[in-house]
Amino acid sequence: LEPAEVLGSFLAQFYDDKLPARTLLLSQVAQEQELLAEALSTHAGRKITISVPQRGEKKDLADHALQNAREALGRRLAETSTQARLLQGFAETFGLAKPPVRIEVYDNSHIMGTNAVGAMVVAGPEGFVKNQYRKFNIRSTEITPGDDFGMMREVMQRRFSRLLKEHGDEQPGATADDAGDEDLVAGNGGFPAWPDVILIDGGQGQMTAVR
Repeated sequence: LEPAEVLGSFLAQFYDDKLPARTLLLSQVAQEQELLAEALSTHAGRKITISVPQRGEKKDLADHALQNAREALGRRLAETSTQARLLQGFAETFGLAKPPVRIEVYDNSHIMGTNAVGAMVVAGPEGFVKNQYRKFNIRSTEITPGDDFGMMREVMQRRFSRLLKEHGDEQPGATADDAGDEDLVAGNGGFPAWPDVILIDGGQGQMTAVR
């Protein structure tokens, strides 16, 4: 793909669900730039101008934005490379056939036996995936206050009973759409619904409780 085509497609997708500013400054010409400006104007209900400044303050702004983007991309690539090495080391340490794509980490918390909650943290090839995090308010009245084993059992039952119901035919590493549940995540676009690895904070008691 040519840079102009990539830029034009990006702008169209980026502003599909948000209103653009009245003036968009680009570092280079986008494909079908005039047509894109007309489409964005219709979408916004006001005139939108897209330009590639050649000199002056606007040119400086565009150049500065481009430099910031390059630096941000460099940092992201470095972070991704580091994360890939960490996952490879994780796989080797635990004897996995390949680096995990989705890791889920679980822990429980309570205040003197009350306000008990469970938490799920998710990590993947690009680091922590915060939009996949979930909190589980412990609902069972049969769990003794402060019973960490019982709380962990409830969290895991809720997490995986829903996941089995929604995506029972899928295997770890398969992708899924968002299940739309406030407690139980079932994928995010191309991100897997099923975990490759589950980590539980605790000891043998927690492990026994959830098996």
